Amino acid sequence: MRLIGTVRRECLDRTLFWTAADLEVKLLDFQRYYNGRRAHALTSFCS
Repeated sequence: MRLIGTVRRECLDRTLFWTAADLEVKLLDFQRYYNGRRAHALTSFCS
């Protein structure tokens, strides 16, 4: 359930979407951000 809250707070609450297709595009963009750049940013804090 933590992922659902994260998607809601970091993406859906801040993003306007007009159609289901528009929502899908924005969720895919967020998925790339969440799994890519966001994860790599955290590794710099570990070293």
